[in-house]
Amino acid sequence: MLNSNTNYMGERRLVYSGGLSKTRGAKELWGVLFNDSLWLTRPDRGRYGNKPIDIDSREFDHIKFEHYREPFLLNDIILSEHTTDSIQFTHKDKPYVFHAVSEAQNKLWLDSLSLCVNEATSQYNRLYQTMAPDPMLKGQATLSLRVVEAGELALPVEDKQNSVYAQISLGGHVQRTPTSIPKWDHTMHFVVKDVNSAKVNITVHKANKYSPNVSLGKFDLSLSKLLRSGSGPWNKRLILTDASSGVVNVSITLRHHGSASIVAHR
Repeated sequence: MLNSNTNYMGERRLVYSGGLSKTRGAKELWGVLFNDSLWLTRPDRGRYGNKPIDIDSREFDHIKFEHYREPFLLNDIILSEHTTDSIQFTHKDKPYVFHAVSEAQNKLWLDSLSLCVNEATSQYNRLYQTMAPDPMLKGQATLSLRVVEAGELALPVEDKQNSVYAQISLGGHVQRTPTSIPKWDHTMHFVVKDVNSAKVNITVHKANKYSPNVSLGKFDLSLSKLLRSGSGPWNKRLILTDASSGVVNVSITLRHHGSASIVAHR
C-alpha cells in the first residue's frame, strides 16, 4: 500500500519522518509524512511490551511499528498559524498538538507539513471541487437531474458499498453526489446552452482514501435523443458501460427558457 499510487497526488512519496509526542520530552510516536497523508505509528507493544525503546538508535531498522491511529489525509488538515514550538492542526474540526524531539526538528516538521498540506489541498480541489457554471452563461434550457440510486455495481466482494459516488458533467459544469451507499436521491441543476448537441456524462466511482478511486461504469446521455422519446419529465434506468454490470436510476426534467419549446433535430 505504501508503495502504491495515492488518490490524487500521483505516486506516493516519503517527505519526512521523525519522533513525535503528545507531551514534551516523550518519544512515544514516530511520524511519517507522505505527499498525501500523515501517518502516526508507535513501537509494536505486543512485541516490546512496556520496555523502553530508543527509536533514534542504530537498531531503528529492526523496530516493528503499529498504527497509532488512522492516517490523516493532508487535504483535511488545517495548520494553526503563528506556532513554532509545537505542531498544531485541526483535522475534521478536531484539534491535535504534537511535539518534535528538538526545536530544529520541530521547524523541519512544520516546514515540511505546511508545504505538503498546501500542495495536497490545491491538487485535491483542482481535481474534485465542484465546478460551478459561469453565472453569465445563457442557455436554451435548465436541466434538473435527480440521481436516485445505483445498483448491480461491479464492486469487489470485500468492498463496502458506503463509499460510492456519482459524478455528473455537462458543458464544463461538474457536480457530485455525496459519497455514501448508492441511494443518493440527490438533485442537480445545469444550464443547457444547446440542447441538440448537449450530452450529460454520468460516471459512478468507488471512493478510496489512500489509493486512486475506481470507476464503476459510465453513461453518456444525449439530450436530443431524450427529447425525441417524449416531452418529459423522464424516469430512466441507465445501464452503465465500461463495466461488467451496473445501473443508475435518474429522474430528468428540462425547463425551456422563453416561451418557445425546443424541438430536437432528427
